[in-house]
Amino acid sequence: MAASAANHCRLQKTRLLVVLSALSGAQKSKSKRFYFFRFSHFPFEANGFFYVVFSGTRPAHPRSSNGAPYSRYHGCMRALIQRAEGANVTVEGKQLGGFTGQGLMVLLGITHEDGKEQIDKVVRKIADLRIFEDETSASDNDAPILLISQFTLYGDTRKGRRPSWSKAAPGQVAEPIYEAVAAGLRERGLHVETGQFGAHMKVSFTNDGPYTVLVEA
Repeated sequence: MAASAANHCRLQKTRLLVVLSALSGAQKSKSKRFYFFRFSHFPFEANGFFYVVFSGTRPAHPRSSNGAPYSRYHGCMRALIQRAEGANVTVEGKQLGGFTGQGLMVLLGITHEDGKEQIDKVVRKIADLRIFEDETSASDNDAPILLISQFTLYGDTRKGRRPSWSKAAPGQVAEPIYEAVAAGLRERGLHVETGQFGAHMKVSFTNDGPYTVLVEA
């Protein structure tokens, strides 16, 4: 009986050491999906069982190309570009912007860490993507653009029935970036119409195709 109990303890100890070895190996992982484990005490025996005390720590944040650590909100600027035959935006019944004929309807989503690099890329894509029927771009055709800020492009619907907007940048961060994108397009000689940032807008347009592309910078 005593020998059987001793064998059982040795078996449990072996299983424990295998688990400890696996956990220890997790310390070397660079993946963001793993926690790193630190052992506070060596395994000890009590009442025929072996115990171990360990604590978990989150891995260091990976860093972006400019050396700044990513936040938990890390994402990318999003521009939903639609080829349109006429578009307009109104606020409280007053038209603020729009165009007739063929142009681009662009919904722009901005997240927390967007900056000059993302602005430049989105401006270039909106202006130069060859999405018209003759494989020309907005720059080639001098096509007008209606640019609307759209934080709901960052709606997270993975949990529950209510979308989460945590990945969308707050207004004080997003507005100057939105204005910078509009200014960048105008600097390239394009005619850009805008709505009113943060207002309840009504946007109407006819998608020509339909043709819709999502740009992520």
